[in-house]
Amino acid sequence: MYNDKGEMVDFSVATNQESTKLPKSGFIVFGGDAGDVFQIELK
Repeated sequence: MYNDKGEMVDFSVATNQESTKLPKSGFIVFGGDAGDVFQIELK
């Protein structure tokens, strides 16, 4: 996850956290291998 300046603010693989709060004007990048499945829950 990145803030509005493009700076990484969370990396779930490194932090091992399953949830986080998206900063205002931030963005998320999903990456994986072919066939990977993402389960996303937005609240």
